[in-house]
Amino acid sequence: MRFWDSSALVALFVRESRSAEVLALLQEDREILVSILARVEITSALWRRTRARQFASGEREIADDSFKRIASIWTEVGDFLETRGLAVALLAKYPLRTGDAIQLASAVQAANGNAAKLPFVTLDHDLAVAAMAEGFPVLP
Repeated sequence: MRFWDSSALVALFVRESRSAEVLALLQEDREILVSILARVEITSALWRRTRARQFASGEREIADDSFKRIASIWTEVGDFLETRGLAVALLAKYPLRTGDAIQLASAVQAANGNAAKLPFVTLDHDLAVAAMAEGFPVLP
């Protein structure tokens, strides 16, 4: 079981430089935990790329299909009020954006005091640094 940040999940749906790495991680372990924010962040990323005309013919449909398949098997983590409180505390410790603080707070909540046993999958450098400081093993 691994906690997946939206930045890593998007690379499963859209061809990026590190897509092969995250696909290999998914093939190793298909048990996915995500923040309650993941669905919104991924939808936002796909629409931003659509509006910027970054999809070739048919690529958006493939991305949507992949997104639906993966979303059907993931588990969303988070009692929003607890996640919000944790995120506010994390913002005092690390230079994170709002969404990243919520992502990390969700992972902290899921780890239930045992971050070392829950790998954290992210492609975001600042979030990776904060997750490591919280004791998570960070992939890739």
